[in-house]
Amino acid sequence: MSYPLGAIYHVPHGEANHVMFAEIFKVYERINPDGQIKELNKFLGHLLECTEDKVYEQIEVLLDKLIVKKSLSEYGVNEKELEEFTDNVMEKQGRLMVNNYVRLDRERVYDIYKSLYK
Repeated sequence: MSYPLGAIYHVPHGEANHVMFAEIFKVYERINPDGQIKELNKFLGHLLECTEDKVYEQIEVLLDKLIVKKSLSEYGVNEKELEEFTDNVMEKQGRLMVNNYVRLDRERVYDIYKSLYK
């Protein structure tokens, strides 16, 4: 899902991934909280010395020490482009999207972009 941000706005790959990372994992957790993500959260909670429900907040704190996370709008993305980003990912990144922890349909992908737009 970070591809359009890098391709269109030339955001470096790692920075674009940071923008998306925690929000995508939060969605994964909401969709299937009892799968492998539960074990991952337990492991990460131990490493980050926090409770499992705070793992993604703490990951963002840690990553922000390297690259401050920006909203999509701060990169110049306009709200209309969120639909285009979604279509691009759904139509052209299918080979990558099939590797998701859970299936993300078009509505969920759009909702993730929308939540990161602020």
